[in-house]
Amino acid sequence: MIGDDAVNRAESVYSTVMTVMSNGIAGLVLVVVVTFFLTPGPDALACSSFLLEKDGAIVAGRNLDSQKFTAGVVVINHRGIWKESRSWNELAYGRSVPNPHLSWVSKYGSITFNTFCRDFVDGGMNEAGLFIQEMTLVENKYPEDPTKPRFFMMLWMQYLLDSFESVDQVVASAREVVIDGWNWHFFAADAEGNTAAIEFIDGKPVLTFGEAMPITVLCNETYATEMDLL
Repeated sequence: MIGDDAVNRAESVYSTVMTVMSNGIAGLVLVVVVTFFLTPGPDALACSSFLLEKDGAIVAGRNLDSQKFTAGVVVINHRGIWKESRSWNELAYGRSVPNPHLSWVSKYGSITFNTFCRDFVDGGMNEAGLFIQEMTLVENKYPEDPTKPRFFMMLWMQYLLDSFESVDQVVASAREVVIDGWNWHFFAADAEGNTAAIEFIDGKPVLTFGEAMPITVLCNETYATEMDLL
């Protein structure tokens, strides 16, 4: 159960966000710490990401609810840095994979929250207004394709922030690479107010965006399941 005090704090944050939006602050505002500190039940997963629009202002935010303390750092990521894709097996176990590697030089600077180190992103936004966040999705299953570059999912999120400015580009990347790691799905938003839910079900990408995503919120069920629950 969520306590009354936590609900009151969440309502206070929501009221503040709506006040900021009503004051006409332009552009995409990243709520770097929109962590509501809601306390979930012992078996609950309660992370959420969202985008709100009002009077030309856009606010994107995310809360990270965990059953234990999650350490991390806020990282400023610079332009002009050379990087290369790596899979979870390569990073964690030193095992080679048949997949080709993808290298890039960061085009955009970004600010991210990282739980391990630089380039291993839990969420963030770049200077072009691209916003990417993760949430646990228990039924997630990533695709297998040895012909495509393979990314540990945290590094893929940094690749997106380094390289792209639009949700359409994020959706295209989800088709062009394969991801591995933990059971996550992803919420993306851009400075134009576009959003996408990026999920991998039964080893296939499920990409929801545009008119197919009328409610710009994603939590810990598939987007389709959350819509059915409305």
